[in-house]
Formats: sequence, structure tokens, C-alpha cells
Amino acid sequence: MTKKNSTLAVVAVLALGTGYLFLRAADKPVAAPTAPIKSVTAESIAKLEMNAGVDEKTKGMELGKILEKLSERSGLKMDVDLGYFRSTGDPALDNVTERQVISKLSNDDTIRDVLEKICSEYRTEYGDAKFPVHYTVKGKQVVIGPGFH
Repeated sequence: MTKKNSTLAVVAVLALGTGYLFLRAADKPVAAPTAPIKSVTAESIAKLEMNAGVDEKTKGMELGKILEKLSERSGLKMDVDLGYFRSTGDPALDNVTERQVISKLSNDDTIRDVLEKICSEYRTEYGDAKFPVHYTVKGKQVVIGPGFH
């Protein structure tokens, strides 16, 4: 078989496993049909861009109270993966929802801004281990837990 006659097939998994792309040397790229992603909705993503309704007075509030406030404002359920924080071995994170948020929050912050500030605040190193923290949107739920960067 010659190079001219051979067909090269490349399969690439698109972002979030939404589908496959098949490329052949002789043809134009053809996208395989994909199902809509059920885990993240456009509505949920849009709600992250809402004003969070926080201010300087919010600084020092417990994480759980801030998440309740964000939940009421956005209609998204805000959760914390407590098992993840307890698994770090850092005793200070055993009751993470009761810890005070020390990040500077402003009137202009969106819900996404507040979540990112909280996550950066709770990144922890305990012993030789590093435990990144991020938030994940799952449908109409936001979960603060392990980050994979």
C-alpha cells in the first residue's frame, strides 16, 4: 500500500468528552454527532457572572455563610467536598465551612470572582503534600473541592 492510497485516521477527544473528530488525509474534518453536556448548563455558567452581592463586610464571615449567601443570590446549590478537605490531613481544614474567609471581597465581584478568591485562599500545603482547591459546576450545583491544574 502506498502513502497516496493509505488513509490516516486520527481520533481526538474534544473538550469534556463531548464527541470525536475524525480526520482522514483525503477528506475534510468531519465532526461526529454529539449529545449535549448535561453536567454544565449555560444557565449555570451565566449565573456565575452575576454580581455576588458581597462587600468589605463579608470579609471575616464563615465560608458556609458566604456560600449560603451566594446560593440564595444565584439559585445554584453551593457545596463543599468536606471529605476532600479532611483527607488533606490538615486539622485546620477539618471544619472548613466554619473557617473565616479572609480574602478581600468587593461590591464589583461576580460569583465566579468570589469562588476563585475562596479557592485560592484554601489551597493548602501540609507536610510535603500540596492540595489544590477549585470549584466545579455540575448542573445547578457548585462544589468546592479538589483542583486539577
